[in-house]
Formats: sequence, structure tokens, C-alpha cells
Amino acid sequence: MEPMNKTSLKNFVHKSGRTTAQFNEFKYTWVLENFLYFKARKCGVCTTSPTFTVYNNQHKYEWLLKLFPNGNDEQTKGLMGVHLERVSSPAESKETIIIKLTLLSTDGKQVTVADKPRGIICPEKNIVLTFNKSWDDLRQRFIFANGELTISCSMVFDNGDHHVEVDSETISISEFDCQELLIDDLEAMLTSPRFSDVKLLVTGKEFQAHKVILAARSPVFLAMLESNMKEGQDSVIEVGDIEPDVMAELLRFIYTGKVENMDELVADLLAAADMYQLDHLRIMCEAIIAKKLSIDNVAEILKIVDRHVTCKNLRESVFKFLACNGKDVAGLKKFDEILRSLSTTLVIEVTKAVMLKS
Repeated sequence: MEPMNKTSLKNFVHKSGRTTAQFNEFKYTWVLENFLYFKARKCGVCTTSPTFTVYNNQHKYEWLLKLFPNGNDEQTKGLMGVHLERVSSPAESKETIIIKLTLLSTDGKQVTVADKPRGIICPEKNIVLTFNKSWDDLRQRFIFANGELTISCSMVFDNGDHHVEVDSETISISEFDCQELLIDDLEAMLTSPRFSDVKLLVTGKEFQAHKVILAARSPVFLAMLESNMKEGQDSVIEVGDIEPDVMAELLRFIYTGKVENMDELVADLLAAADMYQLDHLRIMCEAIIAKKLSIDNVAEILKIVDRHVTCKNLRESVFKFLACNGKDVAGLKKFDEILRSLSTTLVIEVTKAVMLKS
């Protein structure tokens, strides 16, 4: 038998793929205290919850719950009714959503009282879901001894499927782009809540993540999660001073080392990278900002350098720019105002840089 011609294997490609259902979950809980006192209110009188905001795929939805203690019309008079109403939503939204309303029973169970199966929200209807309950049933099962009634609204957005296709040639493992596959797999983990064990709450938007990855990439997350801090115990991290689109790219970098929309978000990403001690991302941001240095934006970039003392590369670039363009910068109408807005330390450094040049 003739030996196999190994070169012929180069034309053989085995294709495989993986599909993940992507979804985003949200839950809002409304606690009504001294609930028995609501019963005295007339039919048609309602109490509204605070408006709550839900983000999905950067689309903003606003909702509220309306409570009618004695119904809202003749048919429901004497019954407690609850309406879930949409306050606002994206124009012509076609996102698929599952909605469920539950009551917390006195034995600690969430009892479903109304649900909306998977579907697209009709733009003509503001009242999305309703239910009615008798007061006898409420007293027996749902009103706690302290007089509280707890209503919860759960939403699941079906964001379709995520597909990953891999072409694996049989030549040798070294010819297969393992690094790209690893990045794709990590990005798939980021976009899927499967096996996630920590939530990041950012201005009303919830991000699912994995403690081991956050801790491995950021010393700040490591300190939060391995200590006795609230974040580590509750597996919930509330993030302030960062917008959801910035956090999405920050997490993309943590998981994959890549960033999208870098030019648009560079200043905010630099601040976030500094906050979470992501040095490589910070240096990338510094380089982009340094390339954009001009007379028109030098004042804003000076403020960035003043706020973030770790930005040594950007600091040097700004000082070199000032040394070469000192007269033009000093001629700006708001030059005095710019100097007053900076710290004394930075003003001294700027002065030295210009004087050494001259």
C-alpha cells in the first residue's frame, strides 16, 4: 500500500459551529407598606410605582406599575388590580420580550399572577399586562404580618442567537488560529449569562460577568471580590460614574483585549481604565488622545492629565506640545481660565516645560 500523501490533507477542512441563545433579564420589585389602608380608596383611584428604566441592546424602556385597590371599572370593582404600563420605548421597537408579574407569598414563594408569552410589544398599547385579586385571597396568602405587599415584574429580552463558526484544517495545530478562537469564546461568554456569577449594575443596566475573569484582569475587581466587601458577598457590583456603553467596552477589553468605538469613547474609557487599573487599556487611550492633540483641545487634555496622574505618556506628550506651541496656547482667549482650572502641581510642571524649551 502506498504511503498517504500528507499534502492532500491541506484541502480538507472540517467546519463546526456553536449557537448560543442570548437574553437579558431584568427584575423590578415594588413593596407597598401599610397595604390594608389602601382598601379604603374608591374604585378608579390608583397609586403608581416609581418609573423604572430597562436597557436592552442600548435601547431604553421606561415602565411603571399602577395599583387599583378597589378596581378601575364596574367589572373589577371590589378587586385589587395591578396594571403594568409602558411609559416610553424606542420607536418601532421589534425586540422580543417575555414579561411576568408575581406576588411574594407569606411563605416566601414567588407566585405568578400574570404573564405575557414571548412576543413583540404592540406599539399602540401602553397597558401591557394586568391582573386582579380578591382581598380575601390577599389577606390569606400575600399580605405579611407587618402589612407589606410585594409585587415583582420580571422581563426577559430574547436577543436572538449568537453563532460562532470555526474552520479547523487538519494540517497541524500550529496553523490553526488558536488565539482568535480563544478571543471569540471569551466574547461569547461575555454576551451570554451562562455560568456567570456576578452582576454589574450600571445606570439601570445590568451586565452579567464572571468573577474569575474580572479578578484576573483588574486589581480593583480582585480587591472587591476576594475581601469581605459587600460586592464579594452579594455578587453584585454597583458601578457609578460610568455610562453603560463605556462599561460594555470596558468589559469587552477585560474579556478579549479588544475595544470598539475607541475614538468616540476614548476619554471616558481612559477614566474607567484608570479607575479599574487596566494599564494596557489606559496606555492605548493615552496614545489615541496624544495623536489628536491640537490648539483647540489642549485645554481639555490638560484637565484629563490633571485628573489622572498615572497618564505619564500623555503627560509627556502634552508638555512637548506646549513647549513647541506655547505662544499659540498662551494666546487663547480662555488661557487664564484654563490655568485657574488646573491644580497647582500641574501648573508648575507646565511652566517648567515651557521655560526649559525657551
